[in-house]
Amino acid sequence: MNSKIFTFSLLFCLQFFFSQEKINISVHNSQNNGIPGAIVTLSDNENNILFYKETDANGKIDFHNKEGKNLNISVSKLGYEKHVEKNLKAEQKISILLSEKTNQINEIIIKNTKYKDTVAVKTDHPSITEKSSLRDALNKAEGFIVTKEGGISYNGVPITKILVNKREVFVNQNKIALDNINMEAIEKIQMVNNYRDGFKVDFDNFTASVLNINTKSNYKGILKKSLQGLYGAKNAYLIKGSAMYFSDNINAFFTTNTNNVGEKDINTDKLDGIFSLSGNILGESINQYYISDNLVKKDENSNNNLILRKQWKYSRLNFSAEYNYLNWEKSTLQRSYYAENKEPIRDLDNSTTNQGNYLNSKIMYDIKLSEKSILSIENSIINNHMKNFLSGDLTTNSVLYRDEARIIPNTFAINNKISYGGLISDKILVSGSTSYFYEKSSSNFSSYLNTGIRNNQSLRQFNHVFDFDANINYKHSNLLTFYLFSEVKSVDNALFSDDKKYQREYTVSDIYPGIRGKDKKWEYSLAVGQRNFSFRNQSDKNNTDLMISGNMTFRLSGGANLILDIDKSNRVEDLVKGVDTLYTSLATVNTGNIDSQYNISKNFKIKLGYYLSNIARSKSFNIDYSFVESRNIIQPVFTNFDGITTYYRNIIIDHVYKNNFNVSWRKGYYFSAENRKVDFTTKFSYNRSDFPINNTSDKYNSNTYTISLQTSLNLKSRIFNDISIAYHKNIQDININRNNVNSFTVNSFFLDVKSVIGKFENLLSASYSYSPAEGINYNTPNLDLLSSYKYSDKISFFLRGKALFDLLSSNNKTKDLNVYSDGNIITETINPYRMKYLMAGVEYKF
Repeated sequence: MNSKIFTFSLLFCLQFFFSQEKINISVHNSQNNGIPGAIVTLSDNENNILFYKETDANGKIDFHNKEGKNLNISVSKLGYEKHVEKNLKAEQKISILLSEKTNQINEIIIKNTKYKDTVAVKTDHPSITEKSSLRDALNKAEGFIVTKEGGISYNGVPITKILVNKREVFVNQNKIALDNINMEAIEKIQMVNNYRDGFKVDFDNFTASVLNINTKSNYKGILKKSLQGLYGAKNAYLIKGSAMYFSDNINAFFTTNTNNVGEKDINTDKLDGIFSLSGNILGESINQYYISDNLVKKDENSNNNLILRKQWKYSRLNFSAEYNYLNWEKSTLQRSYYAENKEPIRDLDNSTTNQGNYLNSKIMYDIKLSEKSILSIENSIINNHMKNFLSGDLTTNSVLYRDEARIIPNTFAINNKISYGGLISDKILVSGSTSYFYEKSSSNFSSYLNTGIRNNQSLRQFNHVFDFDANINYKHSNLLTFYLFSEVKSVDNALFSDDKKYQREYTVSDIYPGIRGKDKKWEYSLAVGQRNFSFRNQSDKNNTDLMISGNMTFRLSGGANLILDIDKSNRVEDLVKGVDTLYTSLATVNTGNIDSQYNISKNFKIKLGYYLSNIARSKSFNIDYSFVESRNIIQPVFTNFDGITTYYRNIIIDHVYKNNFNVSWRKGYYFSAENRKVDFTTKFSYNRSDFPINNTSDKYNSNTYTISLQTSLNLKSRIFNDISIAYHKNIQDININRNNVNSFTVNSFFLDVKSVIGKFENLLSASYSYSPAEGINYNTPNLDLLSSYKYSDKISFFLRGKALFDLLSSNNKTKDLNVYSDGNIITETINPYRMKYLMAGVEYKF
């Protein structure tokens, strides 16, 4: 009897207790009908978001207010006025009436436009703290795809500008902003889909999508500086500093990062522009600065970036510069064998050391000649000096050879450009530009084989490009603007290989009629034209080709975009590919193809994608397919092996087909009274490449499948804030005439645990990868650590570790395996080293 009384008493107390916590919220219209799908946001008086969810089918939702706080409530629904109440006393039942919008009122039309054109990026994820970077915040936000190199897209639309307080600061410099701006400086993040640059002329309906960061008030008009230093085991070190100043008229951002742990603060977006005009010597050496590679033996580098933007009433000055130094060493084991019968060719135990310094600067001055016309002056400069040292033990037929080589590439390039754009009337727009590009590059190669064989080669390359283009637009309506684009480019290429000279002069002329348009639903452009190649003193090599450029974005309801891109382009190959004999690496020789001087390679690409994100329902879904057809492209293919040296020949491949398919899905579910959340993410990709081997009837085909499964738990507990578990599987098959000659599979497991306990913040990342590859011990565990303690507003302490299992072990097992084939031979590249360190240090904010 006593037990029954106790049980009933306990149930009564629990019911009474939870009834005090549980709040019933109902949202209805003027007819007293419940409104489903209304977004309800509850926050406390300190603006901490406590609750964010949609109403159910009856327009109702429950919330457990354990602490009994007064609440601020915000309710919104498309087609209804937003309802906001502040300092609302905690009650058991809250009834909200939403009034329907009346589009006849001008003020409401303006608000409705802002709702569609500016989207607030949700940053209240439990794992996002003040030390989290902009990259961390966007990775947790629905609809964003952020690449390691700094690419950003939202619902499939690429983002190339990041504004600060609605002023342009980062233009084609996404990576610098992603990795160097933390949430402690950010008040809110917005996707602005109707941005218009005040110093660019276009019709009113043509706008761009940009990311805008509104900083906190203590970051406006105040110079903020910080310095971080870490030191650790095996002399690992990192010195990192930053300074930023944001205001209405002046914006400045400076970062410096010097370390020997492979961390790079360098902007890969700059690989466009002036780099597209340069030759192979610069192109092949410059990548070493930008590639972030953890599979190295040593990596000392210093990255320094400066961005300065000053704006006056009628003019604007933009200046950016980066200086980079590198000194890294990488060791690999390359195993080569014939694809047809798997007979071994050679093993090369290779070590490469790259040392260099590189300067890249760009300055642009925009002047408003009038309210409807802009003149822009632009200058870009590149200066690169590098030394590459190669050494290797070459084993073939059980005989060991020692080969050493040195490659010294240098480049100086400059590009000057003047552009004009102006509106003649509300319906006519004209624009044009003229530019001059000059490049001087050199590359000196020398090698010595222990059999007494020496090889030396000197290359000097000069490129001159004069360019002029003009464009006229006529606007018929928002969805129909006609335009005519024309361009003439004069090119003079010269290459000296020791005592032999290769020279080519030609003119490229384009003419494109096209149409474009944009409104709230549609945005498109399509141009179809003709490109003419005219070679001086070689009229029989002249060529004409059809050019197509088009893209279309259709904004569907529910936050989805349907995007189509089509591009058909062509280009002349670099003169280096025509050199008779080119020494490229250890015991490797390329034989050139003289026909490549006048070869026109052609490329056709089409991509169709569907991109959906819904913040309120915590879901996103992306699917895209692309097809690429390349014709008359020059590729080095294996020809023979003489027992020591491997020979390749540059041949013109008739065609290469590439297919790529990607699909990803993410969905979040809230559970428990504390609104804990679980996220599920699934990704699948398929890549296929096909081409004829040596332009014969033999067909090469490679297939790559990637499957990723991830589950994230946002526990909001005192110990664990965020736990993520993932599985990744990569499968690669190489086939010749539909017969499999190589299969390669890698399985990887990942575990990330993040905790925030008071002033302590910790992130532990563990992974395990293995491959059943024959004859290779690919069984790799990994453990990374990042911990911080905020001692005060100015001082924080850090502990950082990478590849801690490797740091404690001297066993250089396989850390990565890559398989490549040109259809004739298969090369396996094995990496036995990985960057590893454990460092402790301090950060001081001035």
